[in-house]
Amino acid sequence: MQTIRNNILNVTLAVEEKNIVPYLISSLQPEQIVALDVRPVIALGIDPLQILLKKIKTLETNQAVKIINTFEPTPFIILLQEQGFELYANVINEDLVETYFYKKTITGKQTQDAQ
Repeated sequence: MQTIRNNILNVTLAVEEKNIVPYLISSLQPEQIVALDVRPVIALGIDPLQILLKKIKTLETNQAVKIINTFEPTPFIILLQEQGFELYANVINEDLVETYFYKKTITGKQTQDAQ
């Protein structure tokens, strides 16, 4: 139970630290961002986890997945962080959150946050 609490705390801190758009995200062209709006799936009462995992597996070099949702997908964030993904969460308003996932070494070197 303590491990889960620590993971949630780490996710919260990671999201709070991501107020600055990471360099990778700001440098991507629109065609390099794979968008997935999970709101309709959730509205049908379906867990989008398998859809999200399938989409992540299709990522090519220098691409990111943008998950569009009404909340930050904390369990998915934890899962992907454990697999080496970085994230950037953009809370647009109380009903719209865009969470970007990308590999830490997506460009062949460690990603840098924009200054």
